Amino acid sequence: MKILNSEVLCEKGNHTKEDIANIGSNSTWVLDGATGLNGRNIIASAESDAQWYVKWWDSFLLNNLDNMENSIQDILKEGIGQIRNEFNAHIGNEEITNIDFPSSTISITRWKDNILEYFTLGDGTIAIRKNCRTEVYRDNSIKILDDKVYERMKYLIDQKGQSLYEAKANAMDMLIDHRLKKNNSDGYWILEFDEKAIDNGLYGRIEVKDEVEIILTSDGFSAISDKYNRYPVEKLIEEARIHGLGKIYKEIRDIEIEDSRGEKYPRFKIHDDSSAVYIRLG
Repeated sequence: MKILNSEVLCEKGNHTKEDIANIGSNSTWVLDGATGLNGRNIIASAESDAQWYVKWWDSFLLNNLDNMENSIQDILKEGIGQIRNEFNAHIGNEEITNIDFPSSTISITRWKDNILEYFTLGDGTIAIRKNCRTEVYRDNSIKILDDKVYERMKYLIDQKGQSLYEAKANAMDMLIDHRLKKNNSDGYWILEFDEKAIDNGLYGRIEVKDEVEIILTSDGFSAISDKYNRYPVEKLIEEARIHGLGKIYKEIRDIEIEDSRGEKYPRFKIHDDSSAVYIRLG
C-alpha cells in the first residue's frame, strides 16, 4: 500500500497547543496531551509538561514507528522507558503526586503490503473505511467519566448561574478523583510512564485488498460527532474526503463560539485543541 491522498490538521484551542498530528513513511498518529491538574510545570523549558510530552513522542515516533521489525506495542514500551528516565531527571528531589504527571491519548495506524494495523489508547478515535463499510475504534472509558463531570457542570451553569470556568473549578474534586483512576482497571488507560498501559490499548490488524480510507482524531475534533452531534462519526471520512478537515474544524469552532458559556455543551474549555489525520491508501 502507498499513500494516495492525505491531510493533517492540528489547531490549538488555547494559548498552549498540546496536540500533535503527523504522518510517517508508513504510519500516522495523533497525540492529545494532558498536563497535571495541580498546574505545576516540571519541564521549565516548555510551555506545559503536556506540550513537552507530546513533542517528545512525536520525535520518537518519527524515528521508530516505521520499523516494521518491531511491534507497535514494543516500540511504545521502549519509548515509555526512555521518556520516564528523562522526566525523572527533571524532577530531581521535587515531590510530585500522581496528578502532576503529564499524559497523552495516542492513536496510531501503520501499514505494510496489504496489512493495516491500528492502535489507540485514551479517548482518541480511529475510523477505517473499506469495501463501503466504516468501522470505528475507540475506548469510551474517559468519556464515561467526563460525562459525569459535565452533568455536574451543567447543573452549576444552569441552576447556579456559574460561568464555564467557575463550574469547572467547582467540579475539580471529581476531576481529581477521575485522574487518580489513571492506568487502573477500574478507571482508564492512557499513555504516561507505565508500560502496562500499552497492553490495554485497542489493537488490531486488517487485511486490505483495495483502497482504504482512515481518519484519526483527538477528542477536540471528534466532538463534532460525539458531543455536538452534527453528524455520526462514521461520516467523518466522507466529510474529510469531500470537503476537507478545515471545513469540519470551522464547524466545530462555530458551534463553540455560539455556545461560549457552555450552557448547551458543558466542557472543560471553550475551545479544545482539535487534531485529525485523513489518509487514503491503495
